[in-house]
Amino acid sequence: MMLKKSWLVALALGAAFTTQAQKVNVQSAYNELKNGSLAKAKDYIDQAVNHPETQNWDKTYLYRGQIYAKVNADAELKAKSPNALDIAGESFLKCRELDKKGKYADDVAQGLAGIYGSMIDMAIRASEKKDYPTAVAGFEGAMKYEFEQVKNNHIRLVDNAAYNAKLGKIYDKAELYYTQMTQTDSVKPYHFGDLAAIYKEQKKNDAYLKTLEAGIAKFPGNYDLMVEEINAYIEMNKLPDAITKLLKAHDLNPKNVSITEVLANAYEKAKDMPNAIKYYQEALATDPKSYFSNYNMGAIIVTDAAKMMDDANKIPTSKTKEYEAAVVKVNDKLKTAIPYLEAAIASKAGDIDGMDALRKIYVKLNMMDKASALKKEIDAAKANKGAAR
Repeated sequence: MMLKKSWLVALALGAAFTTQAQKVNVQSAYNELKNGSLAKAKDYIDQAVNHPETQNWDKTYLYRGQIYAKVNADAELKAKSPNALDIAGESFLKCRELDKKGKYADDVAQGLAGIYGSMIDMAIRASEKKDYPTAVAGFEGAMKYEFEQVKNNHIRLVDNAAYNAKLGKIYDKAELYYTQMTQTDSVKPYHFGDLAAIYKEQKKNDAYLKTLEAGIAKFPGNYDLMVEEINAYIEMNKLPDAITKLLKAHDLNPKNVSITEVLANAYEKAKDMPNAIKYYQEALATDPKSYFSNYNMGAIIVTDAAKMMDDANKIPTSKTKEYEAAVVKVNDKLKTAIPYLEAAIASKAGDIDGMDALRKIYVKLNMMDKASALKKEIDAAKANKGAAR
């Protein structure tokens, strides 16, 4: 009986000795850290954190956090432990979890503040180098280790994470963080615009349109979102929807030439020429020098004249007078295109296509002096274009 008791006592003493030995490793890690022997400190704390006797001790993780924060700043050691900063942050959080009495609360707060700042610094440096995955990871790390005094900065971290994820085409995280931004009081129109662009790049058309609609609902009358939505409908060939949206935009901005011209162009694509002409002319009433409206008005007239000429050519050769009368109407129609095309090329120097379209009308109407002069301008423009190459 005495032997058994002695054996049990020996076991107990052995266990106590083992536990003490491991706690010595924790203390040794701290001492080596203070002495500047970082590699040794890391070895001691790695042993302690992996041993059952000390892996659930708050002090183990406090020292581990402090040591790995230093490892992160040491190029040689960091090369062997690239996740040192995150290990440090996790260690401080673990210490706080185990420290039920809060005896290390101040040390943990100080440690997390350092990790937080280092994460943001890492993110900014990575973003400047266009290393967007690392930048996103840095801003995410800062969110993870933020503390009470910097909670107000959280939304900026989310915003920056979203932006860098967008630049890096890290679509899942870009969607996540931009969606979070659209649900905050700090939301701006560009958050909806950027999120919509991300969906567009991935050809998620339903989400693309819904995001734009949500943005416009949040910011009624925002020009950029409205134009993007209109362009989306036009690109998807949903012209009736586009026209409906454009008419609303036009009512809000009747003097906005860009909206008026896009509306005119949508009607033109929908083959509604009376309305296309109406809005092109409305745009020109505001901006008489507009290349887009002048050129498109001229093009519409030339197209109409070509159709009239096709009809004229169907007249039997026996009806000479009827044919000649039809040709006169064609020429009269073409004459009305001249002012528009002349205004177009006057507002866009070197426009070879516009000049050539006008020159053909001059030739058709036997205005050879003007046709010859314009031919020289076309040749000069082509020469300049070739020289530029």
